[in-house]
Amino acid sequence: MLNPEKAFEKIKLNTNNSDFFLLDLRSPEKVSASKFGDSLHLDYNDESFDDELEKLDRNKIYFVFCTRGLKSSIAVEMMEDLGFKEVYGLAGGLIAWQKKGYKLF
Repeated sequence: MLNPEKAFEKIKLNTNNSDFFLLDLRSPEKVSASKFGDSLHLDYNDESFDDELEKLDRNKIYFVFCTRGLKSSIAVEMMEDLGFKEVYGLAGGLIAWQKKGYKLF
């Protein structure tokens, strides 16, 4: 899990990397209220979450986030267990991100 400062640098470094994806685990309501960049969305609370997660390309790089960081930390572990090449999570979630003054892209 990366703190907001390191997460910002990781995202900035990968801005033009077609193998880098932001993965939003929030509910559809939260996503529609405040979208974070050009992110993929998998609702962590949806019953199909595990199946949808398994469909993702394990050779890509994923930056996983949620509102508070709890769901993303669990998802990062799940993804690592599934053999994903490179996965990062946002410690403290979008709440920590915004407290540091970072904007939603």
